[in-house]
Amino acid sequence: MMSKLDAASAQVTQAGSVITFVSAIFGWLVENSAEISVVGLLCGIALSIAGIVFQVRRDRRESALHEKRMEERLRHARD
Repeated sequence: MMSKLDAASAQVTQAGSVITFVSAIFGWLVENSAEISVVGLLCGIALSIAGIVFQVRRDRRESALHEKRMEERLRHARD
């Protein structure tokens, strides 16, 4: 089950992708394409980094939970 942080991570990553794509298309169609594309690119990069940070935190949390579960199983198996 996804926690609120996991859901936020997925949404942030998707938002970064959408912003980058929309700014590229809009920049291609408009006269000031370089400025629009740069802003969209920077937003996309920032949101992608945030998504990666959230994913790393999730991986660490799940790894620690897995270790605890395995220790518990080993403890019960010995009994």
